[in-house]
Amino acid sequence: MKNSEQSGNQPQKVGYLKYLRLQKKELGVNHTLDDYFAFTRKYQPGGFLYFLHYLPHWISNRIDRYKELARRAEQRSQDAFDRSNRSVAGIPAGQPILAGHHSERRHRAALECSRNALGQSVKEQEKAEYYRRKAEAAANNNAIYTEDEDSIERLEDKIAFLEKVQQAMKDRNKIIRAKLSDDEKVARLVKLGMEEQDARALLVPDFCGRVGYPAYKLANNNATLRTAKKRLESVRQLKSQERKEYDVNGVRVVENPQENRFQIFFSEKPADDIRRKLRHAGYRYSYENGCWQCYMKQWNIESGKAILRSLGRE
Repeated sequence: MKNSEQSGNQPQKVGYLKYLRLQKKELGVNHTLDDYFAFTRKYQPGGFLYFLHYLPHWISNRIDRYKELARRAEQRSQDAFDRSNRSVAGIPAGQPILAGHHSERRHRAALECSRNALGQSVKEQEKAEYYRRKAEAAANNNAIYTEDEDSIERLEDKIAFLEKVQQAMKDRNKIIRAKLSDDEKVARLVKLGMEEQDARALLVPDFCGRVGYPAYKLANNNATLRTAKKRLESVRQLKSQERKEYDVNGVRVVENPQENRFQIFFSEKPADDIRRKLRHAGYRYSYENGCWQCYMKQWNIESGKAILRSLGRE
């Protein structure tokens, strides 16, 4: 293999998978950032630009994969539902089990098979809904990070939106389940702000015969709402804390709640074993801040302090 010296000091361009193999072979597991940057200059110029170049393709592939998984789950759900119907196709509706009759065992087996298939259908439908949400999230990645300056405002907006969605689903379900004609239901749904086409689609039974919004959709949205409220409370608590700065075994540390970081400032580059322990404890070196830092989680903070207290003992 030609290296950069053999090719006239020109970095050798390699494919991404080959790049990963070379990285594992030449850098190994324990290496510094300087070693990594030297490696990228040697084999892959602008490695980060290479990543950015292919990032849209990876995101697109991820979305397509989630959509395909949703489609397959939907198909499995429909197949299971059809299987459930076929299991009891030969049994008249309302036919009781004839105890002691020669058909009793076959009748019970058919009902059990139908019940299991229907349960499988529901599970696959929920799985399809899960993958559809994943595809939507990948396409519209609006992740809210704690260290963002507007994280509290964005979480408040998210909670308000989820509450609005929850109430809208309840109001629409109330109309759909009222003793009214379909036209009257559509008219009332339109008054609530729905398009007529969407309102009529909501009245069409799904594969389980349900109309309106199924219970699991309200439950899932409500669970997301509770999670958002809990996170908002924790972010507010974190943001309200003051910045603290103190020494641990002669090393300056900073608790920076505004950036959601616990930061360790060494006066000089620490030894290899200390850097390895810090990485293992979840710390990463920040060239921008000139320190080793991690998220402000209790386990990471205590691990970092324990590493600092061990300095000079070995």
